[in-house]
Amino acid sequence: MRPFDSELELRVFQLFQQHLVNSKLTIKANVKWSTPLLVREFDIVVYDENIPLAVVEVKSEIYRKNLLARATDRVRSALTITNARYGIVTDAGTFYLYDRNKKDEDFRKISPFDIFDILYQPVDSRDFGDYKKSIIQIIQKSAKLHLADKKDFLQLISKLNFTA
Repeated sequence: MRPFDSELELRVFQLFQQHLVNSKLTIKANVKWSTPLLVREFDIVVYDENIPLAVVEVKSEIYRKNLLARATDRVRSALTITNARYGIVTDAGTFYLYDRNKKDEDFRKISPFDIFDILYQPVDSRDFGDYKKSIIQIIQKSAKLHLADKKDFLQLISKLNFTA
């Protein structure tokens, strides 16, 4: 199998490769992803270490609304399968970005340079404030239930605060 299905995919891959060269991010083309029900192939996946960060769908003529709609649907599905944060649809000239952490927003038109800036940005730990709070509450409840005789430990974790 060829590494690229089209010259357009190759151009987009090279663009991402060029802009990610000095980062810890890696990029792979034609990535096969298996689930218990199916095997899907994604045009390009950007990884932060071994964790999928972004799935890129390359389509020509995305100025046509029906092609753009199909591509965005495919990317939303890909994000569910891979658990990547970002979905990108492009024809190498126009770029659309979706951020799973901003569910109230849809795909938005964005410049490729802004995409690279977003991919480079370290995740702000304040984005996870609610998750941290929930996790510490689970730990505290579990400790009270299963470690009731460990008074020093219970006292220690009752003071933990992840709001900073």
